[in-house]
Amino acid sequence: MYDNFDLIIVKRSGQRVSFNGTKIALAIKKAFDDLYDEYDVSKVNKVYEDVLKYINDNYKDRKTISVEDIQDIIEMILKEDGFINVYEAFNSYRLKRAASRESFEVKQQHKFVKAIETLSLTAQKDMMMNPIETLYNFGSIISGEFTKSYLIDNKYTRLHDEGIMHINNIDYYALGGLKALVLDLNKIEVTDDFINSINVMSINLREEIFGEITLASLDDALVPYIKRKFNNIFKRKIKENLDLTGFLEYIDLNDIYDEIDLAESINIDFKIFFKANKSEVINRVINNTYNDSVDYLKDELYKELGILFSNLNNNINNFKINYGISILGNKSFEGNIINDIIISLFSNNNYERLKLIIKLDNQELDKKIIDLVKNNKNVGFINLQAKNYKEIEYLPSGNMIYHNLNEDKMGSKGRVIISDTSINLPRMAYSTSDKDSFFEELDRNIELTKNELKDNFEYISSRYKKNYEYLFKDNILLDSEKIDDNQKIRKVLKNGTLNISLVGLSEACEYIDNKDIHLGIDILEHINKLLNKYNDEERLLFTLSESEDSNVTDYFLNIDKSIFGSKVSNKGYHPYINLVNDMELKDKVKLMSEYQRLTTGGHVFRTGSKKTEILNNINEIQKSDVSYFEISLGDKA
Repeated sequence: MYDNFDLIIVKRSGQRVSFNGTKIALAIKKAFDDLYDEYDVSKVNKVYEDVLKYINDNYKDRKTISVEDIQDIIEMILKEDGFINVYEAFNSYRLKRAASRESFEVKQQHKFVKAIETLSLTAQKDMMMNPIETLYNFGSIISGEFTKSYLIDNKYTRLHDEGIMHINNIDYYALGGLKALVLDLNKIEVTDDFINSINVMSINLREEIFGEITLASLDDALVPYIKRKFNNIFKRKIKENLDLTGFLEYIDLNDIYDEIDLAESINIDFKIFFKANKSEVINRVINNTYNDSVDYLKDELYKELGILFSNLNNNINNFKINYGISILGNKSFEGNIINDIIISLFSNNNYERLKLIIKLDNQELDKKIIDLVKNNKNVGFINLQAKNYKEIEYLPSGNMIYHNLNEDKMGSKGRVIISDTSINLPRMAYSTSDKDSFFEELDRNIELTKNELKDNFEYISSRYKKNYEYLFKDNILLDSEKIDDNQKIRKVLKNGTLNISLVGLSEACEYIDNKDIHLGIDILEHINKLLNKYNDEERLLFTLSESEDSNVTDYFLNIDKSIFGSKVSNKGYHPYINLVNDMELKDKVKLMSEYQRLTTGGHVFRTGSKKTEILNNINEIQKSDVSYFEISLGDKA
């Protein structure tokens, strides 16, 4: 492969820059992208290799090459290799670029015209979109191109476009939206309309959170609500039934109502009613009414939570938010009712955008929970016995927020992931010759990613509390009560995290040294040392995770295939767990416990299981320090 040229590229402005083969590959890839929704990326690499060979053969005695010459060569090779349609697309795009350069004197204006052309191509390709989806898609494109042209440093735009980093919030960067939130439900006032209040707030937050939201400890939050709701139901039914049986005129209802209100639980001891009423018949009426009231409460709660989950699962206005519902931390009588209902709802429905996050301690596992796994429901598990677990609420992706610069404010509730940027580890592996060179390249790119995230923080933190209608409503964010509407939100945002997500750790490790199974741990330890230094220097909290977002992994993979061809794994890009899949479960969880300790931004440990071994595998994982895991059906664990 001819990618180490000493040639200098002369740009149209006369500026001279080092030869960058990646830009050539991307230009060819864009011509294919404009023409085809799907195609064999090896064709791009074939054209790219032929272009590089031509430059090597014909410019080896020269010191410079112009951008126009490179484009001429690309067109020539496209025709020679038989890609006539792609040649025509490339040539058409080239002519449009020339026209826009003549029309606009300011470079950023010229660059922004690309957004209009992207809109045109999107409109032609996405004929299946409804008008609202098209509108939001157009808005996303405009926002992303505006961000690249005006809001972020050119070097970050280049790194993003070349597939070295992926600025995951680039489409909503300009809006000041945040990546993720752990919603503290205790901040919402408990009224007769409590579940609907959760519903309204969670849906409204889609306008300011653009990734994922966890409804933290929903069972805990609902206990006061169902106690309030039950008391109202029970009082009403007692009055109705005593009236129906003719006993109402002999009873002081206020005494009974007082006893109901004084009870600490809806699991009422009926001796309190025997004290107030000597009649066994009356107390039998009250006892039957109690059972009917509990059943009625369960039916009502099932309906209300069903509506809540259904609404959260729907993508309103094309906002694709994922929600986590964490439960099973409350073992009270009320908590058991709530958790049984939530588990039943997940058993009876397929919620694509909701993940049930179940907290497990050393209690015997309910068969209904095992059945959720057997039926491929969207469920994850928090291991409360793990050393790594410290009152953490996880997000649907397995990301978490726990550490805080202020050690008095550790924990998850009411905190956000401000922004998240992915880095392409296989690219660094393919581009370097040995382990030492890889780590040098890694250092450079982690530093750049840190700086990009810091710039993003500065951009968002310059906004005011009044700019966010929902995130600061009821002071749901930690410390938000400490700032006024006309104050900037920096103080509150400093409780949040800036996350670096790794892509392709498995493939990078295999390429560098496929015999070193612990290399992934070494890489994580190395990055954590850098992040600890940044946290001290910047007084911001940088965390580390691994991304499994297919949009990001495919983005990197397709660019890398265009550049490196057969060097790139055909399996795709995967997290570190892929390297240890052949281990026995007990050995795997030992290594993954260390892995999760080092992914300070959180990550889910996934393992496969036969249906008959689900319970045994869960029990095995619970003995380890793996703090968050998922089990899917497969031949082996």
